[in-house]
Amino acid sequence: MQISIIHLRPLSCVLAILSVAGCSGTALGTGGTPGQGALGFDQMTDQVTSAGITAPSQVPLTGQATHTGLMEGTFDFITGTEQVTGDASLTLDYTQDTVSGQLTNLQGANSGAITGMLEIAEEDLPGPGFFTAVGGYLTVGGNATAIDGSLGGTLYGNGVTGVAGQFVGDVYQNGFEGDFDGAYVVSAGGP
Repeated sequence: MQISIIHLRPLSCVLAILSVAGCSGTALGTGGTPGQGALGFDQMTDQVTSAGITAPSQVPLTGQATHTGLMEGTFDFITGTEQVTGDASLTLDYTQDTVSGQLTNLQGANSGAITGMLEIAEEDLPGPGFFTAVGGYLTVGGNATAIDGSLGGTLYGNGVTGVAGQFVGDVYQNGFEGDFDGAYVVSAGGP
């Protein structure tokens, strides 16, 4: 699936994302996605970030790793503001120095299952931190929805045992324009 990015957030906004990506926990809640293992979002975030930010010398130079986990966010839809949870997956390609991924299995607190996924655009992996575009097309409560935003992340642990970060952007739905923001956490072992 190829995404069209309408516009990227200003660099200052993305830098703000990266500056708080190392925070333990989140203001969004403690839940996880049903059926996602023993750890909820906050517990997984604590586990990943307690390993400390990956030193540049500890980022592998070759190979590829896929990390899985959870996401939580607040989305402004035409029907109102809604908490959304789901799964997160990041592929770190150390040989090519890139990161890419998806936010899938999205569930709205009010709207239930959300059809579609959000693509995390492939981007350079310059070291222990990165930022990239996130977006895609969803169906929420029968309404076609376009998502366009930015996502930042920080690598954690020796040899990169996990990644945590935040995302922000715009929601476009039947002439309505809203915002979204949230956080994600992924690890080599998943939730």
